[in-house]
Amino acid sequence: MGASEQYAAFNVTARYPDMVRARRAVEGLEEQGVEADDISLTGEAAAEAQTQDTPQRDRIFLKHTVRTALRGIMFGGGIGLVLGLLFGFATVVFTARPMPEGMAIVGFAAGGAVAGAGVGLLVSFLARQKQSQAWETSLADVSGPVTVGVHSDDAAMFETAVIAFEGTSPQRLHRFDARGQPLTDAQPPPSR
Repeated sequence: MGASEQYAAFNVTARYPDMVRARRAVEGLEEQGVEADDISLTGEAAAEAQTQDTPQRDRIFLKHTVRTALRGIMFGGGIGLVLGLLFGFATVVFTARPMPEGMAIVGFAAGGAVAGAGVGLLVSFLARQKQSQAWETSLADVSGPVTVGVHSDDAAMFETAVIAFEGTSPQRLHRFDARGQPLTDAQPPPSR
């Protein structure tokens, strides 16, 4: 933010050596409940990422989305297959119905794998697809240091962001108030 721009009441920025580490930080912030609109990405690499043409950024986003979907399908399908096999064996052992044992086991296994894959796909999207513009920008294939920031009027959200950043080992962590004045660890943000 420039000298003429206004800061939020509570601000924290973390510097990372590259876009991949910055993306992980953004993902961690969103997973901790930091509002997407409160997250920013700045620095030369972030500025370069924002100038990339849309088709290139879309390809990167699609690649990430497909990879996420495949992981969810494989993981969910595997769990569903195991559960289906267990349920199929239990059905054969504990029921007295005239049913070919192999058919029951294969049917339950296949059904479990399909259902598990569907659940895995859904869960993977809910867990991995982030909402912030900063996250989308972080998908760009650029190099150089990046600063991730959280700017909020909520003191609790500020503390959540600080804790989330500290867990990602940034190169530098900077806390400042609405006037841009630095805050030290011993100096809490001013209460509203």
